[in-house]
Amino acid sequence: MTWSAPNNEGSPITSYEITLNGSDGSTRQESAGAGLTKTTVSNLENGVTYYVSIVARNNAEKQAEWSEKATGTPHGKPDTPSNVGLEHVGSSRDGSTGSVVISWSLGKSGGSDWGPTTVTVDNKPKTVDGGTTSVQFDGVSASSSLTVNVDVSNAEGDHASSGDKSFSLLTVPMPISAPRLEGTGYAGQLRVSGLSKAAGNGFSSSELTLRYASTSDGCSSGSEISDGAVIEGNGISARTYYFCQVGTATSGTPVSSSPVSAQGQPTAPPNVSGVTIAKAGPGAVTVNVAVAEAYPAITSMTVTVGGKTVTMTGRTSETVTGLTEGASVSAHVVAKNSEGEASADSTSTTTELSVSPTWVETCSPDVATQVPGGQTCHTFSLSAPGYVSDVSVPHVCQVSSDVDPARQYSVVVDGPSVESGVATLAGSQIAMRGKVVVHSCEPRR
Repeated sequence: MTWSAPNNEGSPITSYEITLNGSDGSTRQESAGAGLTKTTVSNLENGVTYYVSIVARNNAEKQAEWSEKATGTPHGKPDTPSNVGLEHVGSSRDGSTGSVVISWSLGKSGGSDWGPTTVTVDNKPKTVDGGTTSVQFDGVSASSSLTVNVDVSNAEGDHASSGDKSFSLLTVPMPISAPRLEGTGYAGQLRVSGLSKAAGNGFSSSELTLRYASTSDGCSSGSEISDGAVIEGNGISARTYYFCQVGTATSGTPVSSSPVSAQGQPTAPPNVSGVTIAKAGPGAVTVNVAVAEAYPAITSMTVTVGGKTVTMTGRTSETVTGLTEGASVSAHVVAKNSEGEASADSTSTTTELSVSPTWVETCSPDVATQVPGGQTCHTFSLSAPGYVSDVSVPHVCQVSSDVDPARQYSVVVDGPSVESGVATLAGSQIAMRGKVVVHSCEPRR
């Protein structure tokens, strides 16, 4: 501080007294020698405005008056900004850049007021008003090592820097490549191959988890999965799954890459079921297969009935002829593809036995009793030319004749030709037509 020496009124000045009143409420007393017109006061508080008065002293009885107050503010380097932080507040759609808010804490300015503050993020500076404690940066490249520096100043031009601080900016994980889904040879199973994490956008591989789901929206919360894993399912129908990688953004929020889809179809030996068998005329049956599916496609399908094998590839229904009549048979179906084979069996049925009456001229005495008195008795046998002993099963046939058309007789057919024991009035094979009726023939139980 400096001053001009006053008029001493004939009495030499002996000293000067100085009073400093700070804006922070402090008071300081200093003195200066008689011959001085300036002095320096040290150890004051930077940034505090001091109101200074000075008075001269001599040996006169009347004391001088204090000077008008002058003001001054000492200044120096501001306090270093502290608590520098980064908050992730948004990301671009592809996750390549993000928006961040840089914040810091201020101490003392070291001067009369704050000057401009310059914040630098990855060598890109932004200047804000003094006293500000946060600023937003947009379009910041995602990185695992982001450099931030905060430089503060005061009104007098003194500066202090936080020094470089390192942060990670994790936005949205990078998209991954779609894996392949391949069959394992077992129904319902799909093996995942070619699935890998994609580091980037601030994420390292160790910070990412691979997940999958059956819907695109469900991927981010889906099950964890790794390359080579087997996804279990049912059947051989083609299925689509969605894959993504999930991490935690700098904001603390779980984030996912855009899902990618992959489709696969399980491979397995054929699935054959629901085989049924039904009569289709004498010595013939029809075989139906309700389910015959496979991937890869069925290359061969056969059905075996009564020792006779026929091909039915590409069909689910097949009529097998030339079988023994009246025999108990079942169907055995075998389907094959490149993955293996499968078989299924039907329940058993009895092939139809063709039975017809053959006229016989004479009757036995027992049969003759069926004919009213005075009429000639004839009879007939039941012929089953397709009957094979030890293969065909005995049948019970219901027959009636013109002697008493309302009455049905049960005749067991257990060979190619058996006597009926039933009388007829017909005098020939031709005359017997329509008069002797074979109503039914069923396997004997």
